[in-house]
Amino acid sequence: MELLTLAIVITVFICVFTLEVIAPASKNSCDRRWMILASGISLFQSISTVGAGLIFVDVFSTVSLLSFSSENMFLQGLLGFLLTSFVAYWWHRAMHKFDLLWRVFHQLHHSPRRIEALTSFYMHPFDGVAATFLNALCCYFILGLNAYGTAVSLIIAALYNIYIHADLKTPYWLGFVLQRPEMHRVHHKYMHHKQNYGLAIWDLLFGTFSNPKAYVRQVGFDETRENRVYDMLKTKDVYKS
Repeated sequence: MELLTLAIVITVFICVFTLEVIAPASKNSCDRRWMILASGISLFQSISTVGAGLIFVDVFSTVSLLSFSSENMFLQGLLGFLLTSFVAYWWHRAMHKFDLLWRVFHQLHHSPRRIEALTSFYMHPFDGVAATFLNALCCYFILGLNAYGTAVSLIIAALYNIYIHADLKTPYWLGFVLQRPEMHRVHHKYMHHKQNYGLAIWDLLFGTFSNPKAYVRQVGFDETRENRVYDMLKTKDVYKS
């Protein structure tokens, strides 16, 4: 199941990446330096996340508060994704609210001046490990899903994350059902970094929803701070040091 999960995520990523090359919403051209850097960071954090995930499975899969394990792994996966997305919404807000969480977990992900499919994997290893922890906590410990249901939940989450970071145009009405890539650019907007923390339903319910008609072009940090990758990996706040 692990190999199938990986194959699905990689296939979708390649498809989205191809569409971005053909018709990018931002009109960005290919940046070789960014591609090399982002690929390296993404690989590093992915290996860390997978390793941590194996540990979390051993820790959380032995006992659960509830038992929603059933033969329908797709129903399990959807339920797991919804609960995880709710918890992740509040964790995401906390990472933006508290300086310690911001610099240790989330700062690096917001630094790029390009928002595209590859950006979805561009994060500090601690950020990826925390996301995996939340998924294991919700799917295994709280809901009591089996490995297949949890895998489906992970697939949905990964594909959704690729989609909201995609450099593609989407219809305005879609934003009231799912967060659009254009909406996630609001979240990554330069000197903004607010609103649109998760699924549209959570943002609507908790007052952080924004579905713009105008395209946000300036995202991420300024160039000097964006390039301080090593400092951000060391969890230094590049706006305060």
